Amino acid sequence: MMISYLIRSIKLIYYIKKSWLFATVFFRIVNGLLPFAELWVLQTLINEIALFVKGDNSSMLLIIKLIILQLVFAIIKSGITNFLNVLDTSMEQLLHYELGKMIMNKLISVPYSCFELPSFYNHQFRIRNNYGTKVLRPIKNILESLQNVI
Repeated sequence: MMISYLIRSIKLIYYIKKSWLFATVFFRIVNGLLPFAELWVLQTLINEIALFVKGDNSSMLLIIKLIILQLVFAIIKSGITNFLNVLDTSMEQLLHYELGKMIMNKLISVPYSCFELPSFYNHQFRIRNNYGTKVLRPIKNILESLQNVI
């Protein structure tokens, strides 16, 4: 059941805005790989500082470059995280709008007598309550898990 819901969500998002799907996958993979680059820079920085402490003054310029590179990676990671938050929020709003249109188009064909039934009204209220977030949440969770696994 959960897998079929996930597949339908992906198809719906692909139909509405496939660029979000590709962009979020790409940036989450990049965000998952950045810690490796940061770790490599940190390792090299520690080695160069150890050489500098031992008296090798030629490594001072490299130490400064590595510190700047570490700062650049931190800024990039922060920027990607903020960009993904904006991207996800805009997609949630777009989904909310598009699904709202779909629901309203379906409601047009419902007989007026159904609107008097409390069960129909409750069902309609549950459907219309924040559905953009509910559709996007499982996909975001899987992509965040992928990013963390990387």
